[in-house]
Amino acid sequence: AGAGAAAYSQVLVQPWRDLRQELEDQEATAHTLPEGWALPAFPARRRNPARLALRLFDEGAGEHAAAMLAALPAHDRTILKSYLQDIAVTFHPTIQADGRRIGRIKTAADQMLACAKIIGRDVHMEYLIVEAVFELLLAAGEGGGGAGLGGGG
Repeated sequence: AGAGAAAYSQVLVQPWRDLRQELEDQEATAHTLPEGWALPAFPARRRNPARLALRLFDEGAGEHAAAMLAALPAHDRTILKSYLQDIAVTFHPTIQADGRRIGRIKTAADQMLACAKIIGRDVHMEYLIVEAVFELLLAAGEGGGGAGLGGGG
């Protein structure tokens, strides 16, 4: 029992140990797809790299908006806004071809608020979140053909 336990513990601690030998000892198995099988057509969800840049709030929009602008230089706001938009698009609800629902608006909102919490309350990132979501809504357009939340264009 001692030698087996020692070998087992080495596998747990060093899972790569003797991996090459194990792989060489195994026979290759070919997994083929059934004839006529094709990947289902999914709507393309692409992000347009040329984004709408919108600044809703300036120093005159209030004390908290001014605090956000003072705390975050323009390049930091651009990076954070892009990150917030990526969160919104990633967690945007979609229905897969097999009927599964993926993504929830609440999850996207929670993730955005978690970013705001990490940055700090005194920065008032809620203004940046509003700008990010508003830009996505405008980019989606009325028919949902834009690069924002609305769809696949």
